[in-house]
Parts: sequence; structure tokens; C-alpha cells
Amino acid sequence: MHAFVAQTAEATVRELRQLGFVAEAFAAAIADSHGANRLVGRVIERFGTIDIAVNNAGYRSAAYHPD
Repeated sequence: MHAFVAQTAEATVRELRQLGFVAEAFAAAIADSHGANRLVGRVIERFGTIDIAVNNAGYRSAAYHPD
């Protein structure tokens, strides 16, 4: 995980906790099913269940794309 992303995630967790929410950030490499399964296992271990999952994966290209 990029340091900026980790700092942003930690700041978001702190803010949510200050508002009274239960919050946790999980970093994971989910390029394969093994990594995804480990992430799900960690979440279930921490919270007991998963109520909602959001796929926020993105792709950014450094290549030049003229309009």
C-alpha cells in the first residue's frame, strides 16, 4: 500500500471512530483469490460478518492519451 493511501485510510478510521462508529482499515493484495480470501477471513475474524462490500479498485495509466 502506498504511504499516502495508508495515511488517508488511517485518518478516515480515526475520524469515523471520533464520530462513534466502529471502523477498521484493511490493506490487502487481492490480485488473486488467495489474497482476497485472506482479506475476507481477516474481516470476518474482526467483525464476525460482512454486511456490505464495495469494490473500489481503479486503474490509472501513465501513458499519454490525446483527446
